[in-house]
Amino acid sequence: ALGQIGDPSDAKKISERFAHPADAVRQAAAAALAKMGPAAKGEIEKLLSSPDKKIRMLAALAAAQSWDPEAARLAGKALSDPEADVRRSAVAALFAMQNANQNVRDAFLGDFRRLAQEDPDISVRATVLRAVANISPVQE
Repeated sequence: ALGQIGDPSDAKKISERFAHPADAVRQAAAAALAKMGPAAKGEIEKLLSSPDKKIRMLAALAAAQSWDPEAARLAGKALSDPEADVRRSAVAALFAMQNANQNVRDAFLGDFRRLAQEDPDISVRATVLRAVANISPVQE
């Protein structure tokens, strides 16, 4: 319920749930931050810098699912994360962006292509290639 209110002070309370031991609670927290739009942008940005890769993965998902384009753009930060799991999650989350933010997703096509060619992890390269192949029309 907090995520639907959109009060920035609630974003901190919700982000604390990213460290909860239950996957369902962590995923619900990511969805709640996404619903908050610009009110959650600061917390999402902090979570993307967490030392815990699982938290960074969820933060990328929260950013990409946000209806606010500025918050959604934060997911791009995860494309250069040192952990392959985080980069792969960011690509998948950005690829899954819905209609309102497809232009944000499309702005990352150059990054996707770079990752497809240069990422040291084959699973990241494969995820990127699948994502780019399914984006229609492919734009520069």
